[in-house]
Amino acid sequence: MRVIKWILGSVAVVIVAFVAIGMLLPREVTVERQAAIAAPADQIFPHINSLKANEAWSP
Repeated sequence: MRVIKWILGSVAVVIVAFVAIGMLLPREVTVERQAAIAAPADQIFPHINSLKANEAWSP
């Protein structure tokens, strides 16, 4: 019986810790990505401007 109480107590502590940590985290997260392409913008823009050209350059 002591083992079950110990296990339930441990699980309760872990749950409370997760909830407390979750309350401290920011509500919104921003993710940004950047890519550097070694080519002039006038050569790249036609490829990314058209959705039909997407298949030609997208991996």
